[in-house]
Amino acid sequence: MPPAPAAGAPAALRAGGSGGPAAGGAEPRHPDVRELMSDECGALMHSPHTLQLLLEQGELRTVDPADVDWNIENCTEEYYQGGEAAVHIVCWHNRGAAKPINDGLRIALKVYHCPGDSGGFKPVANEDDVVREAYIAQRMQRKEVNVLDILRRVGCSDCIPTLQAVFQRAGNLQELPLYGYAMTAYQHGSLARYLRHTCAGLAPEGEFASFFGPAKLAAHYSRLHDILCRLSCAEVPDHLAELLPPLSPRAAAALGAPARPRRRGLLLQDISSNNLLVQETLPKGCTLLFSDPSRAELMDSLESPNAERYITATWMWGCMAAQHRIVDETADVYSTNICMLEVWAVAEGAPIPLDQLIDTLGVANDRAKGVTFARSLCTAMLKRHVLGSKSCGIVPRIRRELPLSWLMLWSILLGCDDFHSTGELKSGRRHRRPSVADMADVASQLAAVATQMEALEGGVSAAALDTPAGAALVEQCVQLYSRLAALTRLDDPTLLPADASLRWVATRFLQQDHPLVAAMKAQDDLAVISNDCCTLPKATATIFYFQSALLEAQKEAGWESGEQVFAVYHPTVEALCKEYRELQLEVLRLAPPGSELAQLAACSPALSSEGRRMAAALAAGFRLKDDTQLSYKRADVERYADALQRLILSELPPPGLEAQHALFRPINTAAKLAWFLGWWASKDRNAPRIPGLGMDFSTNGKSDRTKAVLDAAEEDGVFSGTISVAYGRTMPYAAQALLRRLLVSRPLFAAAVVEEMQEM
Repeated sequence: MPPAPAAGAPAALRAGGSGGPAAGGAEPRHPDVRELMSDECGALMHSPHTLQLLLEQGELRTVDPADVDWNIENCTEEYYQGGEAAVHIVCWHNRGAAKPINDGLRIALKVYHCPGDSGGFKPVANEDDVVREAYIAQRMQRKEVNVLDILRRVGCSDCIPTLQAVFQRAGNLQELPLYGYAMTAYQHGSLARYLRHTCAGLAPEGEFASFFGPAKLAAHYSRLHDILCRLSCAEVPDHLAELLPPLSPRAAAALGAPARPRRRGLLLQDISSNNLLVQETLPKGCTLLFSDPSRAELMDSLESPNAERYITATWMWGCMAAQHRIVDETADVYSTNICMLEVWAVAEGAPIPLDQLIDTLGVANDRAKGVTFARSLCTAMLKRHVLGSKSCGIVPRIRRELPLSWLMLWSILLGCDDFHSTGELKSGRRHRRPSVADMADVASQLAAVATQMEALEGGVSAAALDTPAGAALVEQCVQLYSRLAALTRLDDPTLLPADASLRWVATRFLQQDHPLVAAMKAQDDLAVISNDCCTLPKATATIFYFQSALLEAQKEAGWESGEQVFAVYHPTVEALCKEYRELQLEVLRLAPPGSELAQLAACSPALSSEGRRMAAALAAGFRLKDDTQLSYKRADVERYADALQRLILSELPPPGLEAQHALFRPINTAAKLAWFLGWWASKDRNAPRIPGLGMDFSTNGKSDRTKAVLDAAEEDGVFSGTISVAYGRTMPYAAQALLRRLLVSRPLFAAAVVEEMQEM
């Protein structure tokens, strides 16, 4: 029998039973409250035993809710809101003689609230609202304390922030319910915030390398996976297991187990770079801490028939199964590897963090596209590092050996492998993501390789590898490579096809020109992954690297890419275009005429001269906004863009424009295409400019020429309907839409690219 609640516990908790706020009182009038009180929220929410026990044993302290209110009102330095809680960062001040928390300590006060429908919190306006708020907040506090206790039981108490105290107040309309806890606040905040500061140049020089150097990054990776592995098999305490529903007789018979077997396993679920804290450690290091277990659930609870609503998936960090309320025991593995993909990208020189880039490009409205973009962009960065070029500013922020970075990316891509669509999810075939234990084993081997590599005297050279320590490193790398190859299973027909990023990373590793890889290939027991499509020249391996990933992301973003992309990426795009052009020429020089490879290079977008300007225009984009002074619609924009495309592809001059035909028809070069689009977009002196396209044309007669083209298009049957003067202002947007289409339409550019290359 659990001990009696502490004297400071709220009245609802002292009432016994499930601790409902209305225990012993009248039934609440509000239907939402009645529904909440009848809802089975799971063992982690219902059991107050852990909280009571820790308070009685003195392992948890309490702080006066009035002091919490005062510090929130007078000492708040930062404020964050999300999910079921608000977090106030305060410089703590004790008002009385008691000092449960030291004065001047930077504290994060996590206060639970009832979540609203639109991302905020539900207001508290009457007594029923008070009951609802207290009911939810009290159970969220119990839940987190129970999760923290399970972490402590499996030896992972150092993976969470230091708890200073808890606070509890059942509340009323004058003093609202207040449940939560105080924990140590850390200088760098969340991992997401630290990555943003690093990319913005706000972090001290060299700090990122000291926090996430090769060996330390691999150690973080291994430690997080070790925690997940421990949690996946953690024994559920008896006082929680008793609250779990028993197995059905059929299930118990099938498992050969009693109706109430020993329960194991905990999923944290809501793992993201926003919920990982960076704790600075000495000397010159850091530790990543899990900070928000509010969405954690016992595996047995999630597998019960009515638990779909408790399966959680944060946008980019949540796997496809969890997005569709399906239990996936490797969901935490997926989320952790997405976080590490963000760190890997910044370590390898990404100009802005992946989550910011995806949001800026507008890909965030489709989770699968956003994740695919992140994976392809990181693989594209790796391809650039293989090329060894630093001309585009993608320079690693850490000093590392490329094979180690490659093996880590391979591990990460494997760990966040997933379904790409609902169809794949329902297909009955599985993704390639390994089990929790397998990923923990891979991460442990990776950390061992990184440690051995860092300890190797003189760096990873052929001479250093010819020593006993070097031989041990080679052997460890061979074991890791073989383990990754066995888990990747590229040719397994029972699995979904591997995406391009994972396949490229897995099949190209042994093609590196590096002493360590050469030593690995000399080993007799190395199982080589072969792929027939991976025997192309070096230039081919890099021709569609960073720029192709950007173009694909822009295509997926559609109308929603913002002008800020141009400002962020303009220098990078300019340099990329130049290098991309050189690679195209190299491919055409190496590839046999008429070969598929030559056609692929010839059909790529022209990225020099006017082509480069068009790439800049693509990066800038236009965000369509409603304007009462411009009567246009998206449907008209697409319709006019179709008309433009058909006019450009037509071999005959438009009626009434025969004289101008020689100037811009046929559109067989990138320069002529740029001229035509520039003329078209500049027809209206009030129209927004398309960045990079020339506007050196007289404004006289623009309306007449525009109307003639529109009339010709209508006469040719390109589209039907009356074109009013007001809708003529839609044309700049139509030109932009056409520009987007043609930049990703390789056949249209084939002749233009070949001709420009011949002219150079």
